[in-house]
Amino acid sequence: MKSNNPSFDIVVVGAGIAGLYLAYELEKAGQKVLLIESSDRVGGTWLSKAYQNSIYEFGPNTLMNHSEILLRLIHELGLENELLQSELKKSKRYLYQHSRLKEVPANPAAFLFSDILSLQSKLSIFLEPFSKPKSTNYEETVYEFISRKFSPEIATNLVGPALQGIWAGDIKRLSAKAALPKLYELDQCHGSIIKGLFQNKAKAKIPLASINFKQGLEFLCHKLADKITHIKLNCKIKNINCDLNNYQIVMDDEIIEAKKIVIATKAFQAADLIKNLDADLASQLNQIYYAPIALIAFTIKKNLFKETESKLFDAFGMISAQQAHFTLGTIFASQVFPERNLEDEYLFVSFVGGCKNSQILDFQSKDLWSICLTEHKEIFDQYAIKKLDFADFSFVDSTIIPKAIPQYNLGHQEIISTVEDHLAFLDNLFLVGNYLSGVSVPDTLKRCEEIKMDIMDRARSFV
Repeated sequence: MKSNNPSFDIVVVGAGIAGLYLAYELEKAGQKVLLIESSDRVGGTWLSKAYQNSIYEFGPNTLMNHSEILLRLIHELGLENELLQSELKKSKRYLYQHSRLKEVPANPAAFLFSDILSLQSKLSIFLEPFSKPKSTNYEETVYEFISRKFSPEIATNLVGPALQGIWAGDIKRLSAKAALPKLYELDQCHGSIIKGLFQNKAKAKIPLASINFKQGLEFLCHKLADKITHIKLNCKIKNINCDLNNYQIVMDDEIIEAKKIVIATKAFQAADLIKNLDADLASQLNQIYYAPIALIAFTIKKNLFKETESKLFDAFGMISAQQAHFTLGTIFASQVFPERNLEDEYLFVSFVGGCKNSQILDFQSKDLWSICLTEHKEIFDQYAIKKLDFADFSFVDSTIIPKAIPQYNLGHQEIISTVEDHLAFLDNLFLVGNYLSGVSVPDTLKRCEEIKMDIMDRARSFV
């Protein structure tokens, strides 16, 4: 007997960038798609907020312009005139090390002339091509891998802080093979990272740049949502059942049926949704740990800094190499793009916590603000015209994301391999998310493209 429940070819659960992109692409390909979101807005972790005539992000701050999928999407949506761009080689980035902000060279070769590394570590760069790759039977942490190929100093004081800005993770737990797949592959294929980089060096078609939109990254999500016919917000899914190769999405007020379902959420959320379909798969997904992050936006007056330091903050931001710091890094939000400059203030967004300071989940907002103030007073004091007071900093906004970034720790690839094995036995159920094949947006969009092609191939073979 024919059901009276609403029916779709595909239901996509989760209206973050992955779910939005897949729903848009599948509908464009002729599928009847429903996008379901549990919250009252699209965009997921992409949240752009206004401060005066500037914008700050409580999520990803910029995207890179090297993703062909992303660039095609921007062109397709007609958003070129909304783009902001900051060329990578012209954008300063700092490492806070030994109580100083040190500019990180844009050219890796320039590290040889920088005081960021000791002479011993600089020599290790020259010696790296003569090192031997480790056996593939042993899974190294990022710390072990970089220490073996170069030096413990490079691992701790350079690679570790750099990965704070990507993973908010612990290099003594992150898997080198999973978290640094390109460097790991170069070492395995060429016997050396340095040799591999030289042999695989390809000239970029366009200069690498950080990009955003005049109204913030969330603008892209809303433009995608405008192209999707069926979106349901504030929808709490109670259960997902499968009967005769048809899925039923059970909610409080209705049941929706679909031939295929894509779950585009965080791993632990996906686990909760599919636990009745495959408890073992749900258990695997629940093993993926997410680092907590506190985001704190604040300002400080420009006139508090020496005229000789007026260009100091014309930069993307800084990463802290101070092991005692709760602050992982700080984006100079009003300075990344000239269009966002404020007249008399600097606007910052600080990232606090991560794996090394997961105890932030036990802190009150006022405690986190106090920590942020103390650490940034230490960082900025030497560049100011006077000793800075806490009153010189103005709080703007803050939020805590208890489970922010998935960690590709030791064993992660084994978990994902098991997940893929289980999915092979669940017809027409698909998972997308940055816990699967890379945390970057291009990695996620690439996974979405692969899922889209799989779905469309199945639809054609069914016809």
